[in-house]
Amino acid sequence: MGFWRETDKWIVAFDPEREPYCALVGGADWSFELTRPETVQLLAALVSLLRQWQVSLAELMDGESAELGVGNLYVELNLSGTAAAFGLRLRMVEGRAAEGSWPAPIAAQVIEALEQLAGAGLLSGLQQ
Repeated sequence: MGFWRETDKWIVAFDPEREPYCALVGGADWSFELTRPETVQLLAALVSLLRQWQVSLAELMDGESAELGVGNLYVELNLSGTAAAFGLRLRMVEGRAAEGSWPAPIAAQVIEALEQLAGAGLLSGLQQ
């Protein structure tokens, strides 16, 4: 059983039966597939980015914006904006030429879907 969240503005999907590309992420006019290790690294980067984002927001004045980025072997993630309105950018870095972004308020929906995927138990026990 897989995972599928989609609107007309974004998609986050995962099918554990598909190899080598088991995940799909995308925006309104772009999408690309991810391997299992790339998916694991994307979710790990997201956890790190959100942790840093919360720390940064605590230091900002109301309405002040911030920009943060994290990366690992496979992906780079950037979050920019305010606590109320922020965008998310994803870039593949290891042997892949793919990049996409989600503007506010869509980025918050995509982050929620990625967090749901991380909590769904479909990726447990995978090698990174």
